[in-house]
Amino acid sequence: MGLRSQPETDRRLARQYQELSNFSQRLMDEGPHVRAQFTARIDRSAGLEKYATSVEPYRAYLREEIIGAFDRKLEPPAPRTRLRYDDPAFRGYEVVLDVFPDVFFYGTLLVPKDLAPGERRPVVVCQHGLGGRTEDTIVGDKTSYRDFGAHLAHGFQSI
Repeated sequence: MGLRSQPETDRRLARQYQELSNFSQRLMDEGPHVRAQFTARIDRSAGLEKYATSVEPYRAYLREEIIGAFDRKLEPPAPRTRLRYDDPAFRGYEVVLDVFPDVFFYGTLLVPKDLAPGERRPVVVCQHGLGGRTEDTIVGDKTSYRDFGAHLAHGFQSI
C-alpha cells in the first residue's frame, strides 16, 4: 500500500479538525445546562447559613475528586519575600511559603504604588494554568495571559 497523496491527507486533517471543533463547541453550548444540573441542590434562597450547608457536599467533591487533599501535616509557612518588579505603577514581590520538606508554594504579590496608608482595595487572586508561571500574568504578553495581573495592578489604564 502506498502513501496517501497530500491533498487527501489535507482533507482528512481538515475533517478531523472540524470534528474536534464541533465537539468542543457542543460542550461549550451544553456547559451551562450541565453546571446548572450539577449544582441544582445548592440552596440560594434561604440565607447564608443554608447556602453554606448546601455547598458542603460540593466542597467535599472538589477536595476529594478534583483537587485532592494531603493527609500530611504542613510545615510552618515561614513566609519569605523579595522585590521582583518595580513598575512605575506597582511593586511586585515574590512570596514563598513552605508546604512540606523540600516542597514550597510561591506566587507574586503586586501592590499598586498609589495605595494610600490605611486604604483598602479588593484583592484579586489569580491562578495561572498548569504550564504557566506567575511571571506569565505580569510580563511577556503571553497569549493565554496577556499580562492580566499587571493590568489589574495598573487599574486597567494600559488596556
